Order: sequence, then C-alpha cells, then structure tokens
Amino acid sequence: MFRGDRPFPNLTGKRVILVDDGLASGFTMLVAIATAREAKVNEIIVAVPTAPVHTVDRIQSEADRIYCANIRNTNHFAVAEAYREWYDLSEEEVLFLLKDQRPL
Repeated sequence: MFRGDRPFPNLTGKRVILVDDGLASGFTMLVAIATAREAKVNEIIVAVPTAPVHTVDRIQSEADRIYCANIRNTNHFAVAEAYREWYDLSEEEVLFLLKDQRPL
C-alpha cells in the first residue's frame, strides 16, 4: 500500500515476494503479479499460508514460485475457514502497522 506522497518503488530487476493472508479465488493476487511483471521484476514469489489446490495451480502458472503451507482440496473455500480466530482490520489499524515501514 503506497500513499500518494510516496512514489511507487523501482522494482526493475528485483525479486519480489507477494504475501497475503490466504487466497480464495486468487484473482487479486493475479493482479498483483501482473503489476509486478509490468514493473519488470526479475522474479515473483508468492507466499500464502492457505489456499485451495485449484487456486495454487492458477497462481503457480503465473508466478515464478509459490509457497503455501495449507493447501485445501475443495471447490468452495473462504480464507477465514483456515483460521481459528479471524477478524478484519480497519484501515486505521493497517496504516498504524505500516507506519514508518519503508520498502527496501
């Protein structure tokens, strides 16, 4: 997440690790991968804790590598199903957690 006062980093030739709390359909991750490809990155690694097998296959065909610890063999999947405790963060919580974080 980049605020308007901070330019998008130059990723040309770099290794990028895209992380999510889990993938359901994977379509948002596909957009992130496409954005990274447009930025001419050297390698795209996707790291997620959980996803269904069909989504892992979909992402695997677009990323250079994918790491997923909990692959579910199901057609219907919600990321929250893989967690004992799940809650959405507010935008304020996310901004607080990202405050003072800078891309490498």
